[in-house]
Amino acid sequence: MASPPKPIFRTEPPPNQHAAVAALPVRFLFSGEFRFVLPWFQRAYAWTPAQIAALASGIGEAMKSRDDHGSYPLGTLILARSPGAHDTALVDGHQRIMTLTILFAVLRDLETDASHAAALDALVADPGMTPRESNYRLRALADVAGLLAERVQIPGSTAIGCEVDWADLSMSERHIVENRDWLRSELMRLLPTVDERRVFARFLLDKCWVVVHIAEDEDEAWRRLRLDEDTRLGFDAESRAKASLLSIVPRGQRQAAADGWAQCERLLAPADLVALLEHLRLLYMPRRRKKRPIEIDVADHYDLRHEGRAFFEGTLLPEARTMRSLISADIGCPAAKQPLACLGWLDHDLWMPAALLWQARRAFDDDATADFYRRLERLMWMMRIAGIDPTRQERRIGRIIGHIENDRALADGIEIDRELRAKALDALRLPRVGHRPFIAALLRRVSVALGADPGPIDAKAVTLEHLLPRNPKNGSDWLRSLGSKKNVDSHAFRLGNLTFMTEKENQEAGCFDWPIKVEVLKGSAFALSTGLASIEHWDARAINARTERLIAALFAQWQLPVV
Repeated sequence: MASPPKPIFRTEPPPNQHAAVAALPVRFLFSGEFRFVLPWFQRAYAWTPAQIAALASGIGEAMKSRDDHGSYPLGTLILARSPGAHDTALVDGHQRIMTLTILFAVLRDLETDASHAAALDALVADPGMTPRESNYRLRALADVAGLLAERVQIPGSTAIGCEVDWADLSMSERHIVENRDWLRSELMRLLPTVDERRVFARFLLDKCWVVVHIAEDEDEAWRRLRLDEDTRLGFDAESRAKASLLSIVPRGQRQAAADGWAQCERLLAPADLVALLEHLRLLYMPRRRKKRPIEIDVADHYDLRHEGRAFFEGTLLPEARTMRSLISADIGCPAAKQPLACLGWLDHDLWMPAALLWQARRAFDDDATADFYRRLERLMWMMRIAGIDPTRQERRIGRIIGHIENDRALADGIEIDRELRAKALDALRLPRVGHRPFIAALLRRVSVALGADPGPIDAKAVTLEHLLPRNPKNGSDWLRSLGSKKNVDSHAFRLGNLTFMTEKENQEAGCFDWPIKVEVLKGSAFALSTGLASIEHWDARAINARTERLIAALFAQWQLPVV
């Protein structure tokens, strides 16, 4: 095999002292420039033969190309290395580097010539360093390092069967063995001769390349990875978190930890389970480093390498039970049930951390707990109605968390100030409030203030109705009453023009004039429809008056003045 060529930088590194980007041939990655070290916490090795087959198919098609100068991209690596260091943290690219390591080892063990085999082995381990166990190009985590060395990295090991009990292997170890055996079988089937495999190896090493991002600071590397994942489609955060967290737990504790996770899955939806990890970071991890993926901070803070079972059984599962009870509005405090239910119609990821902390610190006091959730529900709805941006909402929740942490009175963090109240009132009186995406939930909340929750808004039992039709027919009483289509547009989406009906009632009311709608409203069971049948004319004055009545009812329940 030819000697390693001088590295080809297809893209010059940018003038940035903290980072560099280059497109490098695979040979250069394994020629001694880097010794890949997995951070103590790293996601599980999860590639299966399906992913490897897709990669190999692309390489095979590129090899068949008539363009001898062509090349083939193998993706991106994100690395972190201090100036002058040899060890390089493999922040992103674990799957590719591990797979390439296994592939080189299989090619090495299929080679019949000692010099060619030695050249391939040099891609797996630096021949100039001893002892061998300290010179591997990829230094795996302790959880898989032994199996990787014994079944892949040691010369001749890929031809040896794996006699270990399959049930004792971690997910990463299973994938290593499965991929090793699959690669050996496929290479012998598709490239049956030594010469064909040598051509493949040369193409892979010299014509295939990887875009490498190198940062001096590991936190900066994690920040790049987080940005990439937050903007990537098809990202399964729950599966990644599960595989990653369980992979770091000691083998003897792994089954108990997996059982704990399974119990959490029965309590919470996948997205809520991932959100719970974020809530734990916010509440209990002093540094709160959002630059890194959540699994890394959780594993670090709770020392999953040594105390994995304790985290899953003693922290995650109890918190999941608490979160479930908050979502279902059943925390054992009857007076808190209604405000919790109304909170649930908003994004609970925002208010959940404060609620979890309250349950951990103060839930023993029923009177204080009921008052806390009444005030929290009022605040969250007021901010949502007023259109307060999410960042400011998060800061407000942060203040509440701080008050709970320090056992201080909550008045400063949870009260409604005059400015917020004014913004909410203005928003409720807007002509186009009916276009707001949360309008159905808001009307449900108003219904509760009027005395009866209609239940979830659906296509049959509870539908949204515009009393003044959005598109009244020409010649209708509506146009004569409102004067013009412009006036219709300015009133059809006001709060006072909206109500609930069943699907059947909605069809009966249609776009008919008010006398026909009144007959339908007489039989309505919805609290929002109470009193509508007694109104003789439905016009701009009636709509504005009802808008104020609904606002007054809502604010009265929240014990807020309408001024």
